[in-house]
Order: sequence, then structure tokens, then C-alpha cells
Amino acid sequence: MRIKVDVDVDLGKLDVLKSIIPEIIEQRVQNVGDSLAMTASGAAPHDEGILEKSYDVTVSGSVIASAIVGFKATNRGFDYALMMHEGDYNLGPGSLAKSGGIGMSGANYAVGRKYLHRPLYGEANKYTQYINLALVAAIQASS
Repeated sequence: MRIKVDVDVDLGKLDVLKSIIPEIIEQRVQNVGDSLAMTASGAAPHDEGILEKSYDVTVSGSVIASAIVGFKATNRGFDYALMMHEGDYNLGPGSLAKSGGIGMSGANYAVGRKYLHRPLYGEANKYTQYINLALVAAIQASS
């Protein structure tokens, strides 16, 4: 038994998507990186405020895009950002007074160690959903 199916695809719509999808991805990845940086900044320990303000977000690529979020606070070779992320310490009064960072999902991340990893892993599903929703909307709009 054989069945013949004819499919007519408007490839012109694919050309439109090929031009807008990289832009959408790049913008959404930038937004995700910025959100992660702000959330981690809120969850970073506070002494003089240097660590919270030291973040940098760099986005590269478009179809395969990545956001690199980093914190840099050093003094005479001592990596304060790394120590506050990985070390064991007691929070000081400035840190205890902070409310923490609020992620894109609305989750709150308390001030303290792993101030970057906790929001990254806690918000990963929300970040994926945020990017996917924009792509689905673009595909539906082109239909």
C-alpha cells in the first residue's frame, strides 16, 4: 500500500525567521545574563558594596548564544569575589541587612556563599522558558 502526500511549504516564511531568530535569541540571552547578574548581586555578601557592583555580563553569538556573568573584586592578589562565593564565613551586619536577590521566577536567594551558582541553577528552567516563549511567539507570528 502506498500513500502520496503533497506538502506545500512557504519557504519565504523561513527566510523571515532566519533573520529574526538570532536577534531574538541574542536579546533574550542578554536579558537572562542581566537578570542573573542582578539576582547574584542581591545575593552577594555586602561589606563596602564593591562586590555587588563588580559584575560584568558579556553576550556572544546569536543562534548559539551564551552570556558570561562574572564578579571581580580583588585586593593585592586576594580574590574577594571567589572567597565570598566559595569560602566559609559568617555574614557581617551589612550582609545580614540585605534582603537577598530576586530571580526572574520570583524566587528569593538569600545573601551568602554560592551567590552566583544558586541563582543560576535555581533560575535555569525559567531562563529556558523565557527564551523558548519568545521563539514560539516569533514562529506563531510568522504563520
